[in-house]
Amino acid sequence: MPEDLFFNYRALIQRVDQRLEEIRMQAGSHMVCRKGCDACCRHISVFAVEAFSMAKALAVLGEEEKASIRMRAEKAGPEDPCPLLHGGLCGLYEARPVICRTHGYPLLIQEEEEAFLDCCPLNFSGVLEKALPMSIALEPLNRMLVAVQGMFIRESGMDLPERMTIAEALLLPDVC
Repeated sequence: MPEDLFFNYRALIQRVDQRLEEIRMQAGSHMVCRKGCDACCRHISVFAVEAFSMAKALAVLGEEEKASIRMRAEKAGPEDPCPLLHGGLCGLYEARPVICRTHGYPLLIQEEEEAFLDCCPLNFSGVLEKALPMSIALEPLNRMLVAVQGMFIRESGMDLPERMTIAEALLLPDVC
């Protein structure tokens, strides 16, 4: 799979990571998400561009590590923890999808004519209103991700599903 297919996705991830770093710096002790905090790591579905990006990252791991992750993926059910979790850590942390990157951060969610702020209950505990100036507007982020997904599918020339579970992504052949 040509590297150019992931150019737009990598650019989006870079922007998301920059914004998350800004939020971490502004939030200080109000953000308690940390390495080993995995309560939100569930077996979810992701866009095809994210699935193939994870499959590409998996393909370069050592055979033993790759086999261990794939074994967990084969057994993963819809209500299970993410098959990438091992000892409370993500096996593909640098290749994690957008939802995993932003989960727990203050998200501004617009539903019809109502907007509300959401984040991990451990973050901004008792002071959620302080998170508003540093929130991520979810709708524009999702629109950008959908646009990147559309470009990826068109440019790949493959007949891809819109979404795949993380386990399905991890079980893709090493053609990425």
